[in-house]
Amino acid sequence: MVSHVSDSSFHPEAHDTGKDSLADQVLAKLQDESLTSAFNFMKSSVQNVYSGRDEDQDGKIDLRDRRDDVPMNDKEKQEFWTSLSKELEEKRPGVLNNLSAVWLKDFKTTELKTMPFEADYVQQIAANGKQMNKTFAGEALKDLPNIKALSRADDIIDDIELDKNIQRQKQIPRDQFVKDIISKAVTDSETSPIKAVDAMYQALKVRGQTETQAERAASYAAVAEALKDYPDLASKMSMGYVQRNFKDIDTNYGEHKENFRISKEELSDFTPDSIGKVFINYVKANFDSIASTSTYDKYLNSQNLTADELNNHINRLKRKS
Repeated sequence: MVSHVSDSSFHPEAHDTGKDSLADQVLAKLQDESLTSAFNFMKSSVQNVYSGRDEDQDGKIDLRDRRDDVPMNDKEKQEFWTSLSKELEEKRPGVLNNLSAVWLKDFKTTELKTMPFEADYVQQIAANGKQMNKTFAGEALKDLPNIKALSRADDIIDDIELDKNIQRQKQIPRDQFVKDIISKAVTDSETSPIKAVDAMYQALKVRGQTETQAERAASYAAVAEALKDYPDLASKMSMGYVQRNFKDIDTNYGEHKENFRISKEELSDFTPDSIGKVFINYVKANFDSIASTSTYDKYLNSQNLTADELNNHINRLKRKS
């Protein structure tokens, strides 16, 4: 699996006075700019060292006649890259994995150009490539099944998948994502269950843009499972969920002369996602209690659930909390 590192983790260590190492400068780029900027700086700096343009390895081209440059041989290149990559990984574990996402796009742009990027190329480079290419191909290989399924589930890595994979590096681990989304829902539900529902689904949508179909399903399932440990939250959000999906649940919506309503049968026929299932199950289990609190006597009928009754139940839950 790819090692997901959040933006907040891209911080170089504090250093004493003096010049920062090349690795420190790469990590600083991650903090101040972007993953792509850091990779591009690192790649150009490594090439300058290889070509003898930066013999003191400070990330800047030496001020001398180019005819005096002494390029490294293959052994020296390997030793330098091994030292740099080790320092990067020691100071920021997982950073090589993150940078491999940009390496994939760079390889496609500079090496393959208009040729299809077949996933097998990554495996070949990981086995037979040199220096930097070999390292990053090996890192990309760890998450290759997911990378090549971020758009179309085939063996071609397309431009959409390359861009999504770069964005993907900002993802926090799913367990932390679930904790964060539940925490926000607890706060949002205090003022508006609909707001809590909308925010939850928006967060899942944003994360889902850099997930495979299987990963999106897993994220939904993880949130649904977490809601079971928060019954008070689930009950409040259930009201917001039904309000937000009233038109889809009420199959006769728009045909009623006055006041829309949901029957038990319509609720049972509705097919929600894994999160919605938690909410719908709560409403089913409490249908008779919820659907008999209408403010308007003529709608007092436990066989139908009205928007008015959903609001009444929200107020009841607030008084209990």
